[in-house]
Order: sequence, then structure tokens, then C-alpha cells
Amino acid sequence: MPDQEETRARIYQPWNETSRWAYLDPTVENIPLNEADKDLRPPSPRLPSGDFNVFIGISSFRDGARCGFTLFTAFSRATHPNRVRIGLVDQTQGDDALCIDEYCKLAEASEWKECKYKDNVRIDKRNSAESKGPTVIRWHQQQLIRDDDEFCLQIDAHSQFLQDWDTIMVKEWLRTENEMAVLTAYPMNYNFIGPDLTRPDHYSSHLCTYNKRGAAHDVPIIGGYKLIDDSEAPQMAALWGGCLSFSKCHAERRAGNDKRMNWVFWGEEYLRSMQLWTRGYDLYSPSRHGSVVFHNWSDDKGMKKRFSDNVTQVMTKEQHDLEERMAYNRLRLALALPLVGKEADVEDMEKYYGGRVRTVEQFLKFSGISNVDPTLDSPRCEQLRWVPYAVPEIIENFLPGYKMRSANSTAASLYQDIASVYAERIDSIEEQLNELLNISKQADQKDAVSEIRHELAKLATPRPEDATASLYAKRLGSIEEQLKEMLNNSWQADNTKALQAIQHELEKLAASRPEERQQFVKMEHQLNKLGQPETPMLLPLAVVWMALITVWLAYKSRRQSYASYSELPTQ
Repeated sequence: MPDQEETRARIYQPWNETSRWAYLDPTVENIPLNEADKDLRPPSPRLPSGDFNVFIGISSFRDGARCGFTLFTAFSRATHPNRVRIGLVDQTQGDDALCIDEYCKLAEASEWKECKYKDNVRIDKRNSAESKGPTVIRWHQQQLIRDDDEFCLQIDAHSQFLQDWDTIMVKEWLRTENEMAVLTAYPMNYNFIGPDLTRPDHYSSHLCTYNKRGAAHDVPIIGGYKLIDDSEAPQMAALWGGCLSFSKCHAERRAGNDKRMNWVFWGEEYLRSMQLWTRGYDLYSPSRHGSVVFHNWSDDKGMKKRFSDNVTQVMTKEQHDLEERMAYNRLRLALALPLVGKEADVEDMEKYYGGRVRTVEQFLKFSGISNVDPTLDSPRCEQLRWVPYAVPEIIENFLPGYKMRSANSTAASLYQDIASVYAERIDSIEEQLNELLNISKQADQKDAVSEIRHELAKLATPRPEDATASLYAKRLGSIEEQLKEMLNNSWQADNTKALQAIQHELEKLAASRPEERQQFVKMEHQLNKLGQPETPMLLPLAVVWMALITVWLAYKSRRQSYASYSELPTQ
């Protein structure tokens, strides 16, 4: 009987000396790693009740013959060819063959005897000599999407479809159990197609490795595709491939390609991965059952042309180099990587890279890239797990009826977040109070400080039942009453150094927001009055009191920021 691991999906890892194979279990990929979040899930897929269109976006660069074949297999091998819509950006010059003409030749030579479905092709014909790279041209490609296009597929112009690809891809997308899923990979070469245009028995393509980077400013470049053995379900990934991307069209509408990314080729797919992921989309490679698009990786005896041939056709080399430097630094800014030089195009950065559902920092960690030390980069071929949304309200507003957390779990999460932000500072103040407790010589003074320490400790301990503002205020009110009692008892400390340490911690607490700093100045003025020689016993009490007020102000501000999340744009 075969070993259980040998029957599971797996990826070969030659770089890993301790574990040559990564064994995969996609049944857990939508379950967060964090134990506290284990019940959270992405939104379930939503399929229209009636018929729907599938849009195919293709940008062809002087590739008419191969592009025409791609269109022909898209229509002739679809289950519902009448529902297929193609948005074609055809970049040609001189006597280059047009993609639509090459398609019509194949269609007329087939059993159709006519250029069938020609009206389903939307064409943006452009001068290839003016092309500035894939990201810019894909912006034009996205402009061909219409409101009634439900699913969007992006492929290269030299691709081939298998029979019933449209229904198979929709079923494969549904198997992710995620409305925000994007099926993506580098499709396998034509030689992986089986007899009679069948899918491979054992293999599917997956993106999970990078080329080695020498410096933190080097942009991450995908290191080709890896083969998964015996993949039974879509496999979560950290990386997006431009040769194949299938999702709901709202992914294309909400995460627009950056038309200012001039001359960028290396690193553009990692950038697109970040764009989608920070807007709430999750990437999956199709399983062997859903692999129905294949790619011509050859240049067909020099037939393949490249946009880099245009460098001196429309501008000088110096102008090109400047545009390229500014665009690559724009890419680095978007990815929080160090710049090379000071020149960068920063226009409309928020429009293209303002995703707030998850953060760029979260994506760097999820995808295994360090923006400090490239030796810390790591492949992401092991089983990945779904990362809950940092700001779920954006997706909840976009998809009515979906709630990432229940009311109880939301309250618990909110309190946990508040506590994590302030716990470190509160703990530090507690330590200083402990020092005062140790030097205090009177029993009633010890009791008073002990009570305050106890209340501070409760504030720093996350408890779901304390997650509302009113209960939080009640806690602070309890401490305030104790401070008043201490004032009435004219308690004073013996150690000025300890008081100064507490004040330093309070300054750090108050430094995070302008409105808090303004309030801190007012309280500091009151503190100075209390610290005059005639009332020295009030100084330590005023300092501690100020700490509690500052924490409360910070909490209120953070609470307001949570309330405003639902007003954030989706772009």
C-alpha cells in the first residue's frame, strides 16, 4: 500500500535540503493559521442565476498568426461560445498580420465556413512602435470590459484552449469557495496537452519561487512555474501570473492596472499580486482538473517580437532610461522597497496602490519577501493559509450579506487590537508604579498604588466582555476615583527618578496623534502648576492621572477610526 504522503499533492523543492517535497493539503487553505481566527472564512462564491458572459482579455504584440489561433480555440472549444467576449489590444506596425484576420482565415476554413463570432471581439488597434510594456497595455485592455461581463480571463496572445474550457474554469473557480478568488499561473507548454486534446493526468502549474535578489531594492521576479503532482483542488498561492488570470470581473474593475508603469517588465507580476491581495483577492493555481489553457513558450523561429525593441523608435535612449528609472522607483514605492536614486513617478499612487483590505507589509510577509535583507527571502511552495482581512468592512460593504466576524467575535477582535496597541505602554507604567510601591514606606500608600496597578493590569488584559467603550470608561473611572482618594490623603513619593521614568512613558503614549499631543500640552501645563513647591505631594498623582487620560483619548481616537472604515474607498 502506498505511503499516505505519496498520494498527496506535492511540489519538488531542490533548494530545501531537509525536505525535498512540499506536501499540500488544500482542504485547510481557507482556514487562518491563527487559532483565534480559525472560524473566519472568505466570502462564498456568488454565481448569477441566469446566463453570463466570460470576457477574455488579450494584448497581442506583433503576433497576428498565433493570436488568431488563440481566438479560434477560444470560440471553437467553448461550451457556450456565444457568451464569450474578447477584448483584443492588437499592436502592429507595417505589414504585420492582424489577429482578427488570422482568426477569420481559420474560422472560414473550418466547418463553420464563415468568420463566426467576429462581432464578439472588441478591438483596440494600436501602433506597436508606441508600446511601453505589458502593464500599460493591460490598462487599455481593461477598458474593453463591459458591465455585463461576469467573469474575466486574461491570457497571452499565444495560448491554446481545451474543450469546454469555459464551464471547466467556472467550476474550478467555484471550488475555491471564495468570491474573491483569482485563478492564476503560468500555463504549461503545449507538449503537456494529452492525446485528443486531453488534460495532463498528473501535473498542474504553480507559482511559488523567485529569482535570487542581491539587494533590498531589487524587485522580486517570479522564478518560473513549478509542477504540482496530483493536484486535486485549486492551490492557494502568493503570486500572480500574467499568462493566466481568471476571476470575477470586479477584480479587474477594483484593481486597475497602472498605466504609468512605463517600460516595466521585470517585477510587474509581483506588483500585480500585491495590488489584488491588498484589495482582498486571494490567488489560487488551477488543479490538474482545471488546467484547460496552455501556452506556446517557444518563439516559433523568431516570430515572437518584444516591446523592448521600441526603445529608440519613439524617443531617445536618454528619455527612455529616465522614464524607466522613474517607473521602477514607482514600483519600489508601491512595494515599500528602497529606491534607487531619487527619481520616481508618484502621480496617482493612491489610485492604483491604495488597497486597504490588507496591508503591503502583510503581503511582503505572506509572499516571503524582505524589504530590508534579501537573504531573508523565501519561496512560498508550502501550504499557504488564508489571511483574514485587516479591514473587513470594505469587503462587507462590497458584498452585502457577508460578515467576516459575528458581532461577538468583532467585539473581541476590537478589544484585542486596542489592548495590543496599548499593553506595552501600560505594562511599562505598571513597572514604574511597582518601583514606587517598593520605595513607599507607609502601608496606606502601598495599598493605594497596588490598587492602581491592579486596575492597569486589567486594562491590559483582553477580555471580550470588556470590548465596549462604556465598560472601558468604567474601568478608567474606577482608577480615577482611587487617584482622587490618594490626592485627599496627600500621598507623596520619595523617588523623583521613578516619577521621571513614568512621565517619559506617558510622553511616548501621547506622541502618536496630533490631537493627543495638543491635549498632552494642556495636561502638562496643569501638571506644572501642581508641581509647584507649595504642592509637591500632588506631582506623582498628577502624572499617573495624566497617563490614564491619555490612554482614554487614544482609545477614543482609535474607536472613531474603526467607525470610519466603512467609508473608505474600495480602490
